[in-house]
Amino acid sequence: MITKNIILLLLLFLLHTPLAYSYTLIITETARGEYENGKFVKLNNGEFKYRFEINEEKGEAQITEYTRLKDNSLVTYTTSFIISYIDDGTSLSSSTLMTGKNKANQKVICLVGNPGTLATEVIMIGETWFEYTKASSGRFYGYRNNSKGINTYGRH
Repeated sequence: MITKNIILLLLLFLLHTPLAYSYTLIITETARGEYENGKFVKLNNGEFKYRFEINEEKGEAQITEYTRLKDNSLVTYTTSFIISYIDDGTSLSSSTLMTGKNKANQKVICLVGNPGTLATEVIMIGETWFEYTKASSGRFYGYRNNSKGINTYGRH
């Protein structure tokens, strides 16, 4: 009887505890531009929608769909990312001095990837915002999503 109770408790614990923490994010750009003298200069409205598969347990992320908004066409994008850090909103991201009021107290994930030999991408994803910076050919390029367009699907 004691063995059955222990097995039952262990089974309930294992079913309640997630084995992996992974999910899908769909993010739509709202602005696209370049950084000039430390300021973001908007060139146009967003051009792409991203589908990210995030696996926090493995520290990895992948863009599985990269869609051009003007014609809904899929673009090949094979860059893998590492999760550089995850802030649960109680560390630096809780400070409005560091992040501003519209980004404070949110979970933040920072991804780093290398799409080519001369480029590095850094993507920061908050709960209601997204910023993407790419250093390539001696310039910084930036893409943004302000407060709408981030959807989270399936924590599995």
